[in-house]
Amino acid sequence: MPTLILYCRPRLNSFSWKVLDTTVRKGQSVLSNILLLLLSVFTPLILLEIWARAHFVEPLLMYVPSNDFRLIYELNPHYPEINSFGMRQEEFDPSTLHDQFVIAVIGDSHSFDSTKRENSFPARLEYHLKALTGKSIKVLNFGVPGYGMVQELEVLKVKALQFKPDLIILQYCINDDHISNWIQPKFVWLNRAIYSSVLLPHAWERVLYSEFGQRHLLSYVETYLPDLLLFSPGLVGAPSAQGEKDPARHPHPPRSQDRVPVRYWDFIGRENLERAVEVFGVISKGSGIPTFATGFIEDRDRNLYEASGFQVYSFFQIFRGLNLRDYGYDPADTSSHFSDAGSDFIGRSLASFINANFTSGLAHSTPLGRVTAAPTR
Repeated sequence: MPTLILYCRPRLNSFSWKVLDTTVRKGQSVLSNILLLLLSVFTPLILLEIWARAHFVEPLLMYVPSNDFRLIYELNPHYPEINSFGMRQEEFDPSTLHDQFVIAVIGDSHSFDSTKRENSFPARLEYHLKALTGKSIKVLNFGVPGYGMVQELEVLKVKALQFKPDLIILQYCINDDHISNWIQPKFVWLNRAIYSSVLLPHAWERVLYSEFGQRHLLSYVETYLPDLLLFSPGLVGAPSAQGEKDPARHPHPPRSQDRVPVRYWDFIGRENLERAVEVFGVISKGSGIPTFATGFIEDRDRNLYEASGFQVYSFFQIFRGLNLRDYGYDPADTSSHFSDAGSDFIGRSLASFINANFTSGLAHSTPLGRVTAAPTR
């Protein structure tokens, strides 16, 4: 016969009820205090964020992070004077290029130029070469400020070659073995979280680059928290160079491994620059496209480029016997740039060099076709 067990829940006496009621009330009080604290902290922040969104007009940025790791960043196609291909170029129909002699200029800010698009040396080269030869010439400007040699090699591979140029000009600058001006953050999620706010990046930049911040915070952030060197969504600034023995390199981002994130070590240093130049020459030769190098090429670099299959016509040759300062460039400040007059002089000089050194002069080539380099003299 089954046994029936009855369980009776003990009754709480009045004292127990009082203890329970006090505990609940205390819990409610603590919860209320926490909510009050959160409201007192976040309400002003929310109001400040609303104010920031109403008063700060976010500028259209010239640079956007690239999906190509080796480019790091690219020109924004929506920015003034940047076309839909991400070039500082007027819009053009690629299908029309087969009827023209196409020159691709790959370089950094000296190719991009800091003034108007039509005053850049690639634009002036096109103007002067058309006038000199009477032919249909198209010069494509692939210059991007801050790019180094590894990025310029990637530009050749993924951008310039698709337009089937007849000639390639590679422009060199002293910082071509440094990391670029901007890099992508290691922790992309953190960058996205910061830039989901308008107030936060503005406030942080004002603090970091204030007199106090530069004195007490910036060096620490560069060394230990580089993702907080905010520049734009998806991009942060490169740390400053330190320990450079060559004063000419001081104005540029670093090229030493202790100042550059590990993921970008193969972008920096002389060895990586030389390898990139050699590969650039091999690709150009394999594509049947003659290539020459210009820019601030000194004797050591001249040997490198010539050994890699380039002809060389440097800025030093172009301005031989002239004062570079008269053309806007200060040799004592390697971050300076040529004036419009300097860019025009470079364009005119390069036009004469091309006409004299490729297929015995474009002025006498009919019709224009792919050129072959004249023997190096």
